[in-house]
Amino acid sequence: MSISNAERANRFYNNEVYDNDYINEFDLFDEIEERFNPIPKIISIMAALALRKEIGIEITEKSDIKSEISKAKIEEIWEDNSIQDMKYQIAIDLLLNKKAYIELVKKEDSIILVLHDPDNVDYKAGQYCKIEGIKESFDFTNKEFKEVEVVKEYYNVKEGVESYRRLIEVEGGEEVINQPLAYDFIPVIELTTDYDLGPALDKIDNINEMRAFAHNIFYLHGDPPIIQSGEENKKMGQKSKDKMRTARGKQVKILNIGENQLKYLEMQGNVLKVMLEDIKELKLELENEYPEYVLASILSKGNPSGDAIEQKAIEIINRVESFRSDLDSGLTKVNNLALRMLGENTLDHNIAFGGILPSNIKSLVDVIKELRAIKMISKKTGLDKLHEFIKDSTAELKQILEEDGWDKSDIERALEGDDI
Repeated sequence: MSISNAERANRFYNNEVYDNDYINEFDLFDEIEERFNPIPKIISIMAALALRKEIGIEITEKSDIKSEISKAKIEEIWEDNSIQDMKYQIAIDLLLNKKAYIELVKKEDSIILVLHDPDNVDYKAGQYCKIEGIKESFDFTNKEFKEVEVVKEYYNVKEGVESYRRLIEVEGGEEVINQPLAYDFIPVIELTTDYDLGPALDKIDNINEMRAFAHNIFYLHGDPPIIQSGEENKKMGQKSKDKMRTARGKQVKILNIGENQLKYLEMQGNVLKVMLEDIKELKLELENEYPEYVLASILSKGNPSGDAIEQKAIEIINRVESFRSDLDSGLTKVNNLALRMLGENTLDHNIAFGGILPSNIKSLVDVIKELRAIKMISKKTGLDKLHEFIKDSTAELKQILEEDGWDKSDIERALEGDDI
């Protein structure tokens, strides 16, 4: 069975990637190791940027009593289901699998939102949904809780004038529910996204494979095998060969090249140099395609310069907005389906996410640049405005001026308040 990109992404995210099945599937070097893995950082920064603030409900139609009631009901459902916490796992499922599944279960006058592992869901929009899982059940005989397998199937199939709408649930191999579906729809929403980790996964495999090659080349240079050349009747004796094999695993290779000598196997050419250049180029391509990874690296180093943040903020802003659009589309469907199940009016609304970066850094940087262009503020004042990233603007300004080659006396004058 082939390994999908979703499974690959999950393996990298959980740092469990290079087993024999994976290596054989993608025909990789058998000594490959997970030396380079940016996937956890990419996922973390994308989820954080998209959902760093509490999400809310933004009515897009003319507000009236009915719409306000519906909005209040959605907010109540969100509160009951801790949506501000659940949103991060929804985002992670989407980023890793390109899909997320939320089942809506009605309990009296409330709705329970259940987020299912995409691997456990078989979904055909509007017609069929099968959900597999595990639940704890109390065993009265043994007086203990035990895990049982649960399979839930929703049917909403129409064939001509005939229709089949049913809910069937099996626990531990026994059918516990078999009843008509209570609604004319399946209460499961599939969220999808265009965000794709596929290109990153291929590059990461290439980088790790070349690193494994390079590691072996370095080893051969540092501890090369010994070879013996010569005619068959002049070859080294078995006792000598056995002794050599115990020396840190060195192998003795017999080459019949007309000479009778022992020597080290030497590496020729510049293959290692080319390999390291390829790794560098692949990393650069990865950074260009996934600027969120670079931004995470910048922020993790502390006190980033305004220019560095601005450059990556501009590159990432459209990616985050696109991902938010996917979240908006899915969550509004969940909200309106919940309202329908409760007999409430649906609501034309969007999800309010707040600024993508702290203080909406893109707009702030644009303003700072415009003011700097007409000399309305100094560099230091501009850095002060980026306080959420830059904790010590004086130290940051000093570093910038030193990198620009300023003399020490000019730097001191600038730090004392002279306009620059």
